[in-house]
Amino acid sequence: MRGRGALDAVQRVQKEGQAGKGWVFETDLSKFFDTIPRGRMVDKLAVRIADGSFLRLVRLILRSGVLGEPQGEDDVGVPQGSPLSPILANVYLAEFDRKVGSCHALVRYADDIVVLCATNSEARAAAKAVEAAVNEEGLKLKPDKTRVVMMAAGVEFLGYRITPRKAEPSQKSVKRFQEKLRSLTERHETRPLAEVIQRVMPVIRGWSNYFRLAGRSPVLYEIGKWILARLKVYATKRHWVRVWDKRCPTTTLYGAGLRLPYHIVTSFGF
Repeated sequence: MRGRGALDAVQRVQKEGQAGKGWVFETDLSKFFDTIPRGRMVDKLAVRIADGSFLRLVRLILRSGVLGEPQGEDDVGVPQGSPLSPILANVYLAEFDRKVGSCHALVRYADDIVVLCATNSEARAAAKAVEAAVNEEGLKLKPDKTRVVMMAAGVEFLGYRITPRKAEPSQKSVKRFQEKLRSLTERHETRPLAEVIQRVMPVIRGWSNYFRLAGRSPVLYEIGKWILARLKVYATKRHWVRVWDKRCPTTTLYGAGLRLPYHIVTSFGF
């Protein structure tokens, strides 16, 4: 839905920070999809939809989470992986959004929650309001992901590290990306370099497209240098730069179709 995507949420967090909301309460919900009360979920849908056949279908979908185990109406959990699951989750949290959003600058994407405030005391009041509203819905916050922090120190949200001045990939996002590329470029493999580049490019392109809000962030240039080194080690089976220059110059990689994150991101016009 337009205006409701992950990058829209990231941009709104940054805009609120630029508007002077320098304190942030951030949290997410503990085992969110696994702990949604099913009976209450259907009741919330019934308020909006009067179609009995549709509601019966939803009940069947909700009860199909564990194959072979009969589950009662009061069981908890929404099956993950279905296109319907995010929609049901948003319906379930609609009242929470209205309640908290009417008093605070709330940004929520699935179970990731950020509230932006002008002062520390306001952020702590927002934390209490969020926890009370979450508990009222039969859910709980994840303690190790719950904190009040200054926006200038950086807020981690949806894979980004956000400050009023920039939004760039978080360290965790970079690490996951590198782990994925390592799995595709193991030194012991014997695939031709061109084939390996064809394998890694969808990963690089997808990651770069998601983090396009980073613009010309130095993080992207560092990742680009890491990718070049990783592929040159794969091609030469050596860690020596002089060997790379002779056996696998950068132009060879580009000629085989490699494009680095900063090539892709800057093509968006940043």
